[in-house]
Amino acid sequence: MAQQQAQYRTVTLTDRPPVRIREDAWPVVARADYDWHDNEVPSQAFRSIRAHFRVRQHADGRALVYAVYDYSTAYTTEQNVYIRVGRLVNPGADIPRAIRQVAAELRERLAREGQDERVADRMADEAIAELPAEET
Repeated sequence: MAQQQAQYRTVTLTDRPPVRIREDAWPVVARADYDWHDNEVPSQAFRSIRAHFRVRQHADGRALVYAVYDYSTAYTTEQNVYIRVGRLVNPGADIPRAIRQVAAELRERLAREGQDERVADRMADEAIAELPAEET
């Protein structure tokens, strides 16, 4: 039986170098996705948006909170937009607050590019709702 090779991912962070992680050591604990296209058939769309928000957490308590936004267009009068933002947060940090900070960074960049800023808040709300429930 062949041994499975570890999967690695490079995560882009805001205002600092990216980090390279081993995916099985940083499982996804919350996620949000947004997909839109201007045609019934995605492969025939002239415009499309694919965006996602991820929260990954290491066993030591550190967390990665990041978002990717990709606007693609076939129109020559428009430009494609690709945005990546993220933060590495320390153990015990307020993860919902980090999600809101990353959403604010994404919202600011979307506004600069003339994109719909509401996508950032929608994904942040969904990611916070996906976090593991707290015991009370």
